[in-house]
Amino acid sequence: MWSCPLSNQLKELLENAQGYSDNIIAVFIDVRGFSSFSKTHDSAAVAIFVKHIYLEIIDKYFPAATFYKPTGDGLLVVIACTSNVKEVVVKTIETCQKIVDEFKNFCEDEQLLVTSSVPDKVGIGVARGTAHKIQSGNEIVDYSGATLNLAARLMDVARPTGVVLDSSVITKIKDLPNPFLKSFTKDMGFLRGVAETEPVTVYYDKQRTTIPESFHIPIGSVWKSSTCETNLKELIGLSDTSTPNTLSIRLDREPTDTSQIRVRARWKRVRGGGRFTTSSEIHSFHYDLIDEGHIIDIDTKLLIALLKEANLGPKETITVVVRYPARASRAVKVQ
Repeated sequence: MWSCPLSNQLKELLENAQGYSDNIIAVFIDVRGFSSFSKTHDSAAVAIFVKHIYLEIIDKYFPAATFYKPTGDGLLVVIACTSNVKEVVVKTIETCQKIVDEFKNFCEDEQLLVTSSVPDKVGIGVARGTAHKIQSGNEIVDYSGATLNLAARLMDVARPTGVVLDSSVITKIKDLPNPFLKSFTKDMGFLRGVAETEPVTVYYDKQRTTIPESFHIPIGSVWKSSTCETNLKELIGLSDTSTPNTLSIRLDREPTDTSQIRVRARWKRVRGGGRFTTSSEIHSFHYDLIDEGHIIDIDTKLLIALLKEANLGPKETITVVVRYPARASRAVKVQ
């Protein structure tokens, strides 16, 4: 096995280095809460903690890995994946899950040296594919490439803890073990610098990981809102006269992802001498692109039933709010 060389060896190694292509699995491990921990502890305590977790991961969990590289608050582990691919993939996934489960116990023997609580969660990103290898003799100097970039971005999604792996990891792997099939769920999303407009498919354990809403929005998008005020009387009139019986709301911009459109009705109520806002999400609506622009159509009968159930008077105002991701506007450069 090889690891990242010490700085005083690097120049000598680079002088005789050559480039190769390797089939690998890239594993990025990030310690959650490390920045806060490092700000509230002296350098010696932080060094002890980092040294301990690095050695624990290398010696106990990935002793046969091809390459290791510290990342400041975590570790890059590269595993060769040229033969026995299914065995290597399954072992890697199981090992990553084990690290997530057991990380809180990593420093049990070091508590006398670090007197207060230490970070107890990690996020792990995993990808499989080719990578660029710089090698000098038998010593691997470094790895780079899209596979590593993807694993690093997935690591950032694995919050507050857990393993997020790209679909490439299990591509063409048949008969995956039941624990994986039962615990991991599929999702699609966007990653800065890696998959900004075309989504990637990932797998994660929903019991441990909460995928952020931002993952489902193309990079460069912002949340926009369009609103419409109406009341029960107007909706009943609209339902009697319009065909189809819909309330139409025009969006200011084109949605970048129509699956992320959210519609909610809000209204004010009086209780105990005070006014408060209540709301209800509307799941049934239709998006359409017509000559007038980007339109959200909502069945008026659905809204009428909702407001009657809320015991709203015929002239009590409701606000229908449509939230959607849209491409961020670009600033115009003034000459």
